[in-house]
Amino acid sequence: MYIVSMIVMIYFFMKGSVFVRQMFVIQRTTDILNIPYYLIYSSFPIGCALIIVNYSIATYFKYLKPETREVAE
Repeated sequence: MYIVSMIVMIYFFMKGSVFVRQMFVIQRTTDILNIPYYLIYSSFPIGCALIIVNYSIATYFKYLKPETREVAE
């Protein structure tokens, strides 16, 4: 499950980054506030990157980290 999730998130991250680069080159802004669209759409690849990091850390601590138990004296 982890590998499939990572493949999907990496794919979304790459496609989202391409889209943000296109918006940056076009330099299109919103009509009223003049906010560049690349700033708005950059939340998608940033979110994907954060999901990758969070899921990797959670998987490490749940399955891969050796348990260290202190012996109660």
